[in-house]
Amino acid sequence: MFRPYDSPPGRLYRRSAKRQTHDPAIRVKSNLETSTQEVLAGLVERVTFHNGENGFCVLRAKARGHRDLVTVVGHAAVISAGEWITASGEWINDRAHGQQFKARFLKTSAPSSIDGIERYLGSGMIRGIGPVYAKEMVKAFGEKVFDVIKAEPERPDLVRPLTTVNKPRKAPVVLSEEEVARLLEAAPGLKYKAALSVAYGAGLRVSEVANLKVSDIDSQRMTLRVEQGKGQRDRYVMLAPQLLELLREWWLAARPQAWLFPGRNPINPMSARQLVRAVHAAAQAAGIAKRVSPHTLRHSFATHLLEQNVDIRVIQVLLGHAKLETTALYTRVAVHTIRDIKSPLERLGLNLTSRSSPA
Repeated sequence: MFRPYDSPPGRLYRRSAKRQTHDPAIRVKSNLETSTQEVLAGLVERVTFHNGENGFCVLRAKARGHRDLVTVVGHAAVISAGEWITASGEWINDRAHGQQFKARFLKTSAPSSIDGIERYLGSGMIRGIGPVYAKEMVKAFGEKVFDVIKAEPERPDLVRPLTTVNKPRKAPVVLSEEEVARLLEAAPGLKYKAALSVAYGAGLRVSEVANLKVSDIDSQRMTLRVEQGKGQRDRYVMLAPQLLELLREWWLAARPQAWLFPGRNPINPMSARQLVRAVHAAAQAAGIAKRVSPHTLRHSFATHLLEQNVDIRVIQVLLGHAKLETTALYTRVAVHTIRDIKSPLERLGLNLTSRSSPA
């Protein structure tokens, strides 16, 4: 039996209290430290790391008063995406990971917003419900979804009848190799040229490109580490020598500290919107009439590998697809592969161009 979130008044996980002292100087220092602490509240977008033994966790949260996601480091007995957190602590600047909010106290509460409920259900906390069913359940039942699950605790498939209509899958837009070259050359600046080259050269999603760190580059093994990609899975992708040289050129020019492609505020990574705008500007400058987005470069990466006769299962691993059928979609647009197939009509040996009487 699985149980929905019971909406407790809140869980408060604290570190063990320090032993009190009677030294007035130490008490004054402690009071000063407490007075400089900041309160941060927001929605947990992703749980990057959680240790079930000691409760240590690293969170990416959408906090009030902050435009971009922030990194929160603290302790919580149990934590999941979609939950609301209230933390008190201070901001620190980590050399490897950039600015973080170090929470001395971290309180979590049940998700109340539609977005939070959907993320909570889709995180796998309730057995039998994944991201797809979570989205449909929230769409169907709204904020009452927990009551519906509680009333039917033995039916994780209660929403399946609502998802019987399949959305038609369209063939992805793919650029030719010549068009990709023109697009990269027209990129607005070295930063975006390097970012778009990573998207095409390694087949990364826009969020994966934006969240790359300098430490993710392994020049010895010639790989890039993709941390917490779609489905909360880590993977490694290839790093071409030419791409490595371009990334070195970018690093020497900008000297990024934590994020490989920092945003306008260097403590945060580049946003997906920035990369989308850069692609549109490059496509317009290159005279490409196709509808281009950062994901188009990922589509082109997979299609061009398929046309080079790379095993489709290898492409599946590089793309981070959970199902082979998702990768097989690119066989519909791999024109070189399709063109090289010999039609059964050619094997008949007929001279179809000879004149014959009309029917």
